[in-house]
Amino acid sequence: MCYNILADAYAHHFAAKLYRDVPRGCLDWSARRSLLIAEIKHWAPDVVCLQEVQHYHELESEMREAGYEGRFVRRTGRRRDGCATFWRADRLRACSMQRIEFGPLGLDDNIAILMSLAPRPDPAVFDR
Repeated sequence: MCYNILADAYAHHFAAKLYRDVPRGCLDWSARRSLLIAEIKHWAPDVVCLQEVQHYHELESEMREAGYEGRFVRRTGRRRDGCATFWRADRLRACSMQRIEFGPLGLDDNIAILMSLAPRPDPAVFDR
Protein backbone atom coordinates (compact mmCIF):
# COMPACT_ATOMS: atom_id res chain seq x y z
CA MET A 1 0.00 0.00 0.00
CA CYS A 2 1.38 3.39 -0.92
CA TYR A 3 -0.07 6.82 -0.11
CA ASN A 4 0.92 10.45 -0.17
CA ILE A 5 -0.76 11.43 3.12
CA LEU A 6 -0.42 15.22 2.63
CA ALA A 7 1.78 16.79 5.28
CA ASP A 8 -0.20 18.83 7.78
CA ALA A 9 1.74 21.99 6.92
CA TYR A 10 0.86 21.64 3.22
CA ALA A 11 -2.80 20.86 3.91
CA HIS A 12 -3.23 24.19 5.67
CA HIS A 13 -0.84 26.25 3.57
CA PHE A 14 -2.53 25.28 0.30
CA ALA A 15 -6.09 24.96 1.65
CA ALA A 16 -7.48 28.10 -0.02
CA LYS A 17 -5.79 27.37 -3.34
CA LEU A 18 -5.97 23.58 -3.77
CA TYR A 19 -8.58 22.37 -1.29
CA ARG A 20 -11.18 25.16 -1.28
CA ASP A 21 -14.08 22.68 -1.65
CA VAL A 22 -12.81 20.47 1.19
CA PRO A 23 -14.33 21.20 4.62
CA ARG A 24 -11.55 22.49 6.88
CA GLY A 25 -12.25 19.79 9.47
CA CYS A 26 -11.37 17.15 6.88
CA LEU A 27 -7.92 18.68 6.46
CA ASP A 28 -7.12 18.42 10.18
CA TRP A 29 -4.44 15.85 10.85
CA SER A 30 -6.38 14.12 13.65
CA ALA A 31 -9.29 13.36 11.29
CA ARG A 32 -7.03 12.22 8.48
CA ARG A 33 -4.83 10.13 10.81
CA SER A 34 -7.73 8.10 12.16
CA LEU A 35 -9.04 7.41 8.63
CA LEU A 36 -5.58 6.44 7.40
CA ILE A 37 -5.03 4.01 10.28
CA ALA A 38 -8.51 2.51 9.73
CA GLU A 39 -7.73 2.02 6.02
CA ILE A 40 -4.43 0.31 6.79
CA LYS A 41 -6.01 -1.95 9.40
CA HIS A 42 -8.83 -2.85 7.02
CA TRP A 43 -6.53 -3.99 4.21
CA ALA A 44 -3.69 -5.22 6.47
CA PRO A 45 -0.98 -4.98 3.79
CA ASP A 46 2.43 -6.47 4.45
CA VAL A 47 4.16 -3.19 3.48
CA VAL A 48 2.96 0.41 3.76
CA CYS A 49 4.89 3.25 2.08
CA LEU A 50 3.90 6.81 2.98
CA GLN A 51 5.05 10.16 1.61
CA GLU A 52 4.72 13.63 3.15
CA VAL A 53 4.78 12.17 6.66
CA GLN A 54 4.97 15.01 9.19
CA HIS A 55 3.81 13.24 12.37
CA TYR A 56 5.84 10.04 12.23
CA HIS A 57 5.92 9.40 15.98
CA GLU A 58 2.13 9.43 16.20
CA LEU A 59 1.85 7.09 13.24
CA GLU A 60 4.64 4.84 14.47
CA SER A 61 2.90 4.36 17.81
CA GLU A 62 -0.42 3.39 16.21
CA MET A 63 1.23 1.24 13.57
CA ARG A 64 3.23 -0.61 16.23
CA GLU A 65 -0.03 -1.38 18.05
CA ALA A 66 -1.35 -2.78 14.75
CA GLY A 67 1.71 -5.07 14.42
CA TYR A 68 3.95 -2.98 12.16
CA GLU A 69 7.57 -1.89 12.42
CA GLY A 70 8.71 1.22 10.60
CA ARG A 71 11.43 3.62 9.56
CA PHE A 72 11.31 7.32 8.71
CA VAL A 73 13.57 9.55 6.64
CA ARG A 74 13.13 13.33 6.85
CA ARG A 75 13.51 15.54 3.80
CA THR A 76 16.61 17.61 3.42
CA GLY A 77 16.36 21.39 3.74
CA ARG A 78 13.81 23.20 5.86
CA ARG A 79 10.83 20.93 5.25
CA ARG A 80 9.61 18.91 8.21
CA ASP A 81 8.04 15.98 6.41
CA GLY A 82 9.53 12.86 4.89
CA CYS A 83 8.94 9.26 3.86
CA ALA A 84 8.01 6.33 6.07
CA THR A 85 7.95 2.62 5.37
CA PHE A 86 6.14 0.17 7.64
CA TRP A 87 6.03 -3.62 7.43
CA ARG A 88 4.20 -6.36 9.30
CA ALA A 89 6.66 -7.44 11.96
CA ASP A 90 5.24 -10.96 12.17
CA ARG A 91 5.83 -11.57 8.46
CA LEU A 92 8.88 -9.51 7.50
CA ARG A 93 12.17 -8.28 8.89
CA ALA A 94 14.32 -5.39 7.74
CA CYS A 95 17.65 -6.42 6.24
CA SER A 96 18.89 -2.99 5.20
CA MET A 97 17.80 0.58 4.65
CA GLN A 98 19.30 3.26 2.44
CA ARG A 99 18.39 6.93 2.31
CA ILE A 100 18.41 8.42 -1.18
CA GLU A 101 18.68 12.20 -1.54
CA PHE A 102 17.61 13.76 -4.84
CA GLY A 103 18.88 17.30 -4.14
CA PRO A 104 22.23 16.68 -5.87
CA LEU A 105 20.25 15.68 -8.98
CA GLY A 106 18.42 19.02 -9.02
CA LEU A 107 15.18 17.60 -7.63
CA ASP A 108 14.83 20.01 -4.72
CA ASP A 109 14.86 18.38 -1.29
CA ASN A 110 13.12 15.14 -2.24
CA ILE A 111 14.20 11.89 -0.61
CA ALA A 112 13.35 8.20 -0.75
CA ILE A 113 13.83 5.11 1.39
CA LEU A 114 15.21 1.97 -0.19
CA MET A 115 14.31 -0.93 2.10
CA SER A 116 15.36 -4.53 1.81
CA LEU A 117 12.86 -6.79 3.59
CA ALA A 118 12.96 -10.56 4.00
CA PRO A 119 10.24 -12.99 5.04
CA ARG A 120 10.26 -14.32 8.57
CA PRO A 121 10.08 -18.09 8.88
CA ASP A 122 6.54 -19.39 9.40
CA PRO A 123 6.46 -20.81 12.97
CA ALA A 124 3.70 -23.27 11.96
CA VAL A 125 6.12 -24.99 9.57
CA PHE A 126 8.56 -25.67 12.40
CA ASP A 127 5.89 -26.85 14.87
CA ARG A 128 5.13 -30.02 12.89
